[in-house]
Amino acid sequence: MCGQKESCTSAKGGRAVTRLRDEEVIEQITENTRRQSNIYKLRGQIVEYPFGTIKRHWAIHTF
Repeated sequence: MCGQKESCTSAKGGRAVTRLRDEEVIEQITENTRRQSNIYKLRGQIVEYPFGTIKRHWAIHTF
């Protein structure tokens, strides 16, 4: 039981913290993405250009 319960919640039953079953994996993926942001920027430069060209050719505009 937490000694600070009165200062963080007014609920009689206290406060519950829940996590997804795979939340640790999601946190690892997020950290890896953050650490390797330069790879994702490079991907955006290489891969996204052809898709933009195709969409422009098909006259699909995303505004």
